[in-house]
Amino acid sequence: MKILYILALGFMVISVCFTQQIAIGADAQTDYETGLKYYNSQDYAEALKWFRKSADQGDSMSQYFLASIYYSGQSVTQDYTEAAKWYRKSSDQGNPFAQISLGWMYYLGHGVPQNKPEAKNWFRKAAAQGSPLSFIPDEFSRGF
Repeated sequence: MKILYILALGFMVISVCFTQQIAIGADAQTDYETGLKYYNSQDYAEALKWFRKSADQGDSMSQYFLASIYYSGQSVTQDYTEAAKWYRKSSDQGNPFAQISLGWMYYLGHGVPQNKPEAKNWFRKAAAQGSPLSFIPDEFSRGF
């Protein structure tokens, strides 16, 4: 059930057209948009190629989608460690969707050692930016 929350975050990002772009080059933005086009058409292998190009240039949304592809194993072998690495890069840039996803990874121990205090830290960072608390475990949502 909790894994579905992480996947739901990805679809929520697409459906609300959330773009938290940091000052990146035009090439990274174009690569992100190309990757998103392929992702939305479910061509995950091609999306991975474009998201990686943009993620390597520091685009936080590309880092988020790249992590999501590795987390779910879309067109690649599922790799929680690689997903955690990219969620962390995106989270460090303030992406609240990545922060929630990284929080879940710490909560569940996927790709990182299980660490509920660290999970709570990432959930708090996302909540401070107005992210919906419905994606945060009930045990943490009280008192936010």
